[in-house]
Amino acid sequence: MVWLPCMGARDEVEEHSKQIDREIKQWIKSYNQAIKLLLLGTGESGKTTIIKQMKILHVQGFCASERAEKANLIRHNIHESIHDIVDNMIVLNIPLQNPKNEYSRDYILKLGPEGPTKYSEEYFDHVRTLWRDGGVRECFRRSNEYQLIDSAEYFLDRIDLIEKPDYIPSDADILRCRQKTTGIQKIEFKVKVPKSMHGGVQEFWMFDVGGQRGERKKWIQISPRSWLNPVPEQARSIRKQSGPRSQYCSLLPQLQQL
Repeated sequence: MVWLPCMGARDEVEEHSKQIDREIKQWIKSYNQAIKLLLLGTGESGKTTIIKQMKILHVQGFCASERAEKANLIRHNIHESIHDIVDNMIVLNIPLQNPKNEYSRDYILKLGPEGPTKYSEEYFDHVRTLWRDGGVRECFRRSNEYQLIDSAEYFLDRIDLIEKPDYIPSDADILRCRQKTTGIQKIEFKVKVPKSMHGGVQEFWMFDVGGQRGERKKWIQISPRSWLNPVPEQARSIRKQSGPRSQYCSLLPQLQQL
């Protein structure tokens, strides 16, 4: 005996198939109409900052949970900053202005670059003590001689605010927050076109691909219509990588190798 599906079940399957076809056609239409931008550059050249700016300006900004996540990253940026400074005081032979602050220096160095699992009141007291030390400030002023994130001074000056349990990062804080990009990030947004340019709305797809050397092979996975190359400060070396400085890390040889 052969069992045949009832008409109701067959109609449901056909309707589901048609719905999938409609969604595919709509996606293809959006893909063809969208202007695709791929942000290229070395690590810390500002690619992720541009993505965050577009999110703030055109995609309703950051929600409460996203801001809470950024708060933890900002606290880690503080540790990354003060650890790099006191660590390089040894390399540059810069002594602490107040010898009593050696305990705070050793406390930070023992935590290592990864920092504590929990940022306690005691931890921030040590950071605050060090940031007030003249020797630490001298090492900070010589940060062009070693690797230090651009937002170090900005966040260290705001320790009293950032250490609070209920701290909520502002848009300015989020823009300065540093997190190494891995993989491919994408943001979609729409911008109104001026009437002088025929009006309407233009959709953009913006991609951020990690700029560290290990991430650059992923650039070939995206085929944008426009390529942007944010230029980093020429005097800065590629962060946490050996090799030539950023100004010698040309994009063209990298693209030719892909």
